[in-house]
Amino acid sequence: MDRSIEIRLQAQLIKDGLLQFGHFVDGDQSTPLRVVLEMLPSYPETLQLAAEVIATRLASYAIDRLLVPNDSVALGTAVSLKTGLPLVYSQGKGKNPRDDLIGAYDIGHPTAVILHTWEKTRQNFTLGEQQVGLEVKVILPLVSLAPKVQAGVIDLGEMMEYLIGLGMIPKGQGEAVVKWVSG
Repeated sequence: MDRSIEIRLQAQLIKDGLLQFGHFVDGDQSTPLRVVLEMLPSYPETLQLAAEVIATRLASYAIDRLLVPNDSVALGTAVSLKTGLPLVYSQGKGKNPRDDLIGAYDIGHPTAVILHTWEKTRQNFTLGEQQVGLEVKVILPLVSLAPKVQAGVIDLGEMMEYLIGLGMIPKGQGEAVVKWVSG
C-alpha cells in the first residue's frame, strides 16, 4: 500500500480536528486523545482519503458486501462508491437485525464491517449479521483505541512516532497516547 496516502489521511484527520490531542476528561476518565470521526462527512477530502485507504485494504479480501453501524454510514457509502461493493447498514434502533439492517443481502455473502472507531470498551462487534446470514470476513475500524483487540486502519503507535519525528506533537504527548491506547 502507498504509505503516502495513509500519511496524508493522518495529516488531514489532525488538520480537520477529527483527531485531537490534549487532556480530555469524560466523567472519571482522562484521555490524551479525542476522536471526533462523527464529523468526517463535513470534510469531503478527508472522507475520500479514508475511503481510498480502506478500499486498498479491502482489496486483499474476498468480500462482496460492506456492513456499517448507523454512525459510520457516510464512511461506508464513500467506501462503497470507491469499491463498487453494495452497502448494508444498521438503522441503530436495536431492533431484530431483520428489521434493523437496510440493504440488499442474503445468506452467505462474505462481508467487511467498516467502523469509525473501535472503542476500548468494545470486546466484539455485532449488528446481528449472523442472524441474517452475512458472513463477516474482516472488521476495519478507521481508528482503533484497543489495537490489542482489533487493529485499526490507522496505527496510532506508528502515527505518534511519525508526528514526534516531524515535531508536530511533543514527545511526551505522543508517548501518552501510545501508553493510553496500549493500556
